[in-house]
Amino acid sequence: ESPDDALHVIAKVKGLDEDDIRAFRDLLDGTPLSRVVRAATGIKHRIDFLLALGELLHSEESRGDLLERDHLHRLVENNAWGFGNEWALVRSEAGLISVLREHLRLLRPEEQPNVASSDVDGGRRRVDLLFAGSIAEHRRRRRLVVELKRASVGLGLAERTQIETYATAIAQSPRFQGEEVQWDFWLVGTTIEDSISGSVNQKDSPPGLFANNEMPNGSSYRIWVKSWSEVLAASSEDIRFFQEEIEYDPDVAEALSEIRRRFPDAVPPSRKHAESGEE
Repeated sequence: ESPDDALHVIAKVKGLDEDDIRAFRDLLDGTPLSRVVRAATGIKHRIDFLLALGELLHSEESRGDLLERDHLHRLVENNAWGFGNEWALVRSEAGLISVLREHLRLLRPEEQPNVASSDVDGGRRRVDLLFAGSIAEHRRRRRLVVELKRASVGLGLAERTQIETYATAIAQSPRFQGEEVQWDFWLVGTTIEDSISGSVNQKDSPPGLFANNEMPNGSSYRIWVKSWSEVLAASSEDIRFFQEEIEYDPDVAEALSEIRRRFPDAVPPSRKHAESGEE
């Protein structure tokens, strides 16, 4: 603990006016100061993450180096809130993850079909990001499966057909016929090609919804095609109030520096640093 840090904090508190001091005291009467700090830091981290990810996905310098499994998967799995606060990353449902692996060839036919399941998490062939809804809905479970494409790949007919075939196979798997599940399958990329833009922006349907299917056992599955711009804009809107309240507005360089510090293995190195030999 640095004395300078403590003095800096004390000086900031002394700078509060009488009303803010009273509000601060009342806040501390009901909430530990450590939790207040943690909450504000969490908002700061989210702001940095959204700004930095947007830059990595869309800047000419980085988008070609940003890979879906080495980078995007690792960044997103540590920030599941980016797809909505109701979702939590699933790590423990071995049977469910096994089914995803069984049908992975439908989604990525270009990959080797004989890769053993033990290799999936080893990096050569990662399973999709699987999320479970944290809001109870009677007996129905909610599950979200997200397929990410690398930033340099546009979403077109081939990618849409793959996610449709994959989603149908998963939702209709015999393993899930005894339970009611609301499945959502998201295909996410930087750009949506003209060849499918009409099919994912249909009249009287939410933007991005391509298919909405009901099944005899009461389950349903929806297929969405979304751009990263849409996903990041929705997440930014969710935290806009808090960002305005804490008056935190970093620039891109600051956000990238923070993300590289927090997730060093999930962010491709800056080309300028790579060329100069810097870390």
